[in-house]
Amino acid sequence: MSPSATPCPEDEGLVAFADGTLSTREREAVERHLRGCAECLEAVALLADRGITPRTMSLAGTEATAGDAPLLARGTALGRYVLLEPLGSGGMGVVYAAYDPELHRRVALKLLHPTRSGPSAEARTRLQREAQALARLSHPNVVPVFDVGTWKDQVFVAMEWVDGGTLSAWLKERPRTWREVVRVVCDAGRGLASAHAAGLVHRDVKPDNIMVGRDGRARITDFGLARSRDGVEPERRGEGAGAPPLDAPLTHSGALLGTPVYMAPEQREGRGTDARSDQFSLCVAAYEALYGERPFAGTRLAELNEATREGRVRPPPAGRTVPAPVRRALLRGLSPSPDERFPSVEALVAELERDPARRRRRWLAAGAAVLAVAAAPVGARALLRARADACVGVARLDGAWDGARREAVRTAFTRSGVPGADTVARAVEGALDAYAARWTEARRDACVATHVERSQPARMLALRLACLDRAREDLRALAEVLTTVDAQVVEKAPRASRSLPDLAACADWSALASGAPLVPPELQPLLAKLRTRLSEVRALLAAGRYAAGLERASALTKEAHEAGLLQVEAEAWLQAGMLEERLGEFAKAEDSLHEAALVAERVGDLQTLARARTGLMGVVGNRLERHDDGERLARYAELAVERAGGSLSLKAQYNNTLAMMEYRFGSYQKALEHFTLAAQVLEAQGASAEPELALVLGNLGSAQSYSGDYAAALTTLQRALAMQQRAEMPNGTLLAATWTNLAVVYDRMGREEDSCAATEQALVLLQRTLPPDHPEVANALQNTAGCFLTRGNWEEATSRYQRALSIIERTLGPDNQNIGIFEQSWGEALLNEGRDADALPHLRRAYAVLHKTQGDTHPVTALALLGLGRVALGRGEYAEAARSLETALVGLEDAEPQDGARARFFLAKALWGLGRHADARRMAEEARTRLQKAGLAEEAARAEAWTARPAAR
Repeated sequence: MSPSATPCPEDEGLVAFADGTLSTREREAVERHLRGCAECLEAVALLADRGITPRTMSLAGTEATAGDAPLLARGTALGRYVLLEPLGSGGMGVVYAAYDPELHRRVALKLLHPTRSGPSAEARTRLQREAQALARLSHPNVVPVFDVGTWKDQVFVAMEWVDGGTLSAWLKERPRTWREVVRVVCDAGRGLASAHAAGLVHRDVKPDNIMVGRDGRARITDFGLARSRDGVEPERRGEGAGAPPLDAPLTHSGALLGTPVYMAPEQREGRGTDARSDQFSLCVAAYEALYGERPFAGTRLAELNEATREGRVRPPPAGRTVPAPVRRALLRGLSPSPDERFPSVEALVAELERDPARRRRRWLAAGAAVLAVAAAPVGARALLRARADACVGVARLDGAWDGARREAVRTAFTRSGVPGADTVARAVEGALDAYAARWTEARRDACVATHVERSQPARMLALRLACLDRAREDLRALAEVLTTVDAQVVEKAPRASRSLPDLAACADWSALASGAPLVPPELQPLLAKLRTRLSEVRALLAAGRYAAGLERASALTKEAHEAGLLQVEAEAWLQAGMLEERLGEFAKAEDSLHEAALVAERVGDLQTLARARTGLMGVVGNRLERHDDGERLARYAELAVERAGGSLSLKAQYNNTLAMMEYRFGSYQKALEHFTLAAQVLEAQGASAEPELALVLGNLGSAQSYSGDYAAALTTLQRALAMQQRAEMPNGTLLAATWTNLAVVYDRMGREEDSCAATEQALVLLQRTLPPDHPEVANALQNTAGCFLTRGNWEEATSRYQRALSIIERTLGPDNQNIGIFEQSWGEALLNEGRDADALPHLRRAYAVLHKTQGDTHPVTALALLGLGRVALGRGEYAEAARSLETALVGLEDAEPQDGARARFFLAKALWGLGRHADARRMAEEARTRLQKAGLAEEAARAEAWTARPAAR
């Protein structure tokens, strides 16, 4: 069988090829034919859907190969990198996951095919070109290059390993909303724009060159075909003299580079390319992602060329709804002439990110004027006008947020007499006005989509309207609560005004479909009544009236259950659990959130299920300190978030809650990772998520502190504090948490006065915001107690420690972890003042509680053991001191560096007392090294002096 005699495999032969049922000789013949056949475009595309391309066909056979050579085995060393597994094959090489042992990180390593893409020198030039292009770029939406090297005459590039997959894989994971797709496309567009600004043109933009990370951020990659824009080489300072220029010829004249189905006409025809060519390719990829098919039809290259030259874009397929403004933006980017496209990718991104609702209203206004003079039938014009007019009157907020309600709220704040209430009232009024305007637009747009544009089925309209009606009730209920004002309401009001439901969710079809089903018509009146009361519960929670909210939520669970309205019952249990957690009733919160998850699962309300499981993980794993149970619940929570559509808000809540649990149990590295993920997700949501981002940044800063990175922690916490303080009215609880975290960092940096001032500020804020016996007040009391001890005010310090312990014992029980933490802190403070005998009972109780609740390897337990070892050492009980300190070292390995260093120094003294002089000197030397690394020069000097003359110490 010769290549010329081989038919283009467009029938069952193609399936046989893909499924591996052809003989080896037949497969080789088909491969040769496809590689050299310019008319086999559609066949290649069909094979690509099965993961097979002319570049990677041999991967589908019985032996995995990369081009003409076998894939490299796991463990193969390329320079300093160790290969893990192949990730895929590109036009010039294979991409492997690899490990960088020097920097302890995973990387993606691209290795050039030894004989692919023509002469090896040409292929090497291309890969070096990719490295040069990426090395110039530093942008969150571009995959960065770390290193370039050679291995056996082959070139490799080490790049960032993205925890995720290609755009193609991301689309296959689950159905994506048009908003999700547009967000990813805009991310990729911003990455391209940064390349264009650096003078580069990508020339091979396609779904497989767009990576989407688990954090939701898209990055553009694979610049192997990039060249200077307009053929002009950008500034090249710092490049080696032998580095090939970016505008060097890549192939012989007339050769075709890139992926034809995504190419702009000028690129496919061999004419000049520029940034507008990349824009065209990005729009092809975006169209395919949104509609499930490429914009231009054609089973032959000639047919595809003709369709793109004439701009014949396929009509939208059935079942795919994309807003008209988004489609129009893509059609402009797909214009055959580069001059007719957007002037830049930035302009395309800006057009895609515009609010479709606002643009739709402008379109309707323009359309009315055009219809007045057009030759359309009078009946059609009248019908469209009637439908549009009918949608104008449906969006009303009378009784929810109107002039009378606005005046009532303003009057209530003015009459409250609370300092700053007038300022808060203006901020709240502005926030609710803006929310009301957005609600009105969303309500009208939902109507227009069904009754004017005919782009939305009636069932989806019903779901959108039900969602918006619930948001309206939440707005009404919050406004009602704000007509009765006290100091606590003034404190909570700004955040409450921003806690209303996200209206974008009411246009997200996948999110709406994952909610509770619609109820029969005969139950609609009762459902509306109960939902109104549920809105009142949420308003009380937002305003800080926890006890009143819990009373109503508890009653609502019973009524909803008796009525058989499980969706309301599930949400009521969720609100009850959240309120009980705010009140410090953690055991009750666990029961309520269990019920919420159970009922939500039964009724199929995936949104409530995800929130309930995430909250349950936090209460059990963090508040009730059952780490193993919390880790098990975390798996269920993660699954629930995925089933609910994995929205950014759900992901942020999940990662932050999981990180808090890991942080409490000493898994600081895991906590750091999940806090970082939560912050990245919130960053992607923009300014609207800033209050939540500030909270997460506070947690992230604390985790950075415990990992020993004080400079990073201070920067992160100061950023969080600035966000909270520039709010209309800062939230006292959140501010207190940030001040507390700052106090810890200041303490570790040796800034004692700053630390004490920060802890006192946190206590004042919490006492103003929370009930006097709240556990968070107890935490703040014990934080400030240590400061009074160091100042010699024993009476005040003792009073604060005792009050803190009393609150915890009364609210959380005598064996709660915080009892151990407080006693350890008290004992350590006394020990540092030389009061060993006074410190001993506190340290013993601390160890007893922490040993029981956390085990000996937990960092906090280790600190209690460190204190006990110091007391034993002071008494000359060297064997007892060594046992305590050796056990403490195990738990302090992942804790703050200076604690482990100090434990080693004390252990060295204990070992010397036991006559183990060589071990003592070795341990003292380790302590000195670690103390120096931790920046504790004076302590390091003392350790060095002791090492020189240990007997005298």
